[in-house]
Amino acid sequence: SLLIPPVKTNGSEEEDKQRVSEKPEGQEETRHIDTTAEVEESRKRKNRMSSFLDATPAEEPAPTISMEAVTAVLNELDGGRQDQAEALVRGICVGTEDFGEGEAAASTQADPDSILAETMAFGKDPKDAVKVRPTASVEARFGPSKPFPIVTERFLRRALHFTIKMVRQAGAGVKRAFFEDIEKKQVDEKGATDFVTVFDKACENFLIKTIKEEFPGHSILAEESSGAGGYELTDVPTWVIDPIDGTTNFIRRVPECAVSVALVVEKRPVIGVVYNPISGDMYSAAEGMGAQKNGRQLVCSSDCDSISSALVYTNICNQRDQLTVSTYLEHQQRMITEGAIAMRMCGSAALSSVYVAEGIADVYYETGPHPWDVAAAAIICKEAGATLLDYSGEGLDLCSRTYIAAASDALAQKVADVLRAPLTRV
Repeated sequence: SLLIPPVKTNGSEEEDKQRVSEKPEGQEETRHIDTTAEVEESRKRKNRMSSFLDATPAEEPAPTISMEAVTAVLNELDGGRQDQAEALVRGICVGTEDFGEGEAAASTQADPDSILAETMAFGKDPKDAVKVRPTASVEARFGPSKPFPIVTERFLRRALHFTIKMVRQAGAGVKRAFFEDIEKKQVDEKGATDFVTVFDKACENFLIKTIKEEFPGHSILAEESSGAGGYELTDVPTWVIDPIDGTTNFIRRVPECAVSVALVVEKRPVIGVVYNPISGDMYSAAEGMGAQKNGRQLVCSSDCDSISSALVYTNICNQRDQLTVSTYLEHQQRMITEGAIAMRMCGSAALSSVYVAEGIADVYYETGPHPWDVAAAAIICKEAGATLLDYSGEGLDLCSRTYIAAASDALAQKVADVLRAPLTRV
């Protein structure tokens, strides 16, 4: 059984038999261990009983197991509560534990082993994260036989620890390079106002290599290797990397640049780390576990619900066509007209965003960001209590190329209303 550890013995088979037969005087015989022969005989009896109950046994359908059921079992195991996990699995099998549509109907064909056997790991540890056969409700949404990933608390903790350690190592190299002369940074132009250095590429290569060694089955979306040829963000677990967010700051020695790494599952960030190696500030979050800066819990300024009381951060994207420039200028004018107490730009989307999580800024908005610019910061903001939207006013889509992080729902909606209004100038 995957749940029940095998009984261990230290002696020979004859000694085992002798221990089974020995009992204190006046006590009824108690069986402590099955010999190999007895196990085989028990198996044969079960097979005969199965044949008696069903003279023409058909192939049993694979049990349908809901996400909630497997998550509950894994959480018990992760907490070292093996007895509770075993009891929970047996409850699922007999139908006394119901975790969603399809569970009770399938329970008559399930057994404890088959429930865990149906899970398939996509992390290194089978208990870290699993894909299970979808229930009817999941199939209705995602289509038949589509595996549905579940990210457990244990997996998130391991992945977050791994990411923080990796990003800190990468940041050490970025910090050393930060103080080099511009010539040594070997700056190349990706566009008229978009630059890349030899250190961007070196840092990205280090991150990709480290991730592939730890999670060989995961996808990677990185700015320098993915941006030039286009990209697609799919449902599979994907590491989204910006090796140096704020490259212009890095080149000019402005101490606001960051290594930004996120793990995205089904287009939803579940791990995020943003590290400014120059200041040493480490921002991190995992889904459902809160956000931290240097080990201190982050909470955004949720009492800010109007633009007139907001400190607003924004950024200029790299495009310089007339429509983009007009859009940027009009958006900024609207924020000032609405009474924003101040406007700021720091040159790093990731840092601007986590300033909202920290309560320094009340709003950050940007037109044109890519997933690697905001994915890590987005989960940090969310876990700190901020609201994330695109300009449509709907929930954040990392590929929408519009981004709002705000301290409250009301403030986020007001900013979205202002930004999506038709332009008056082109």
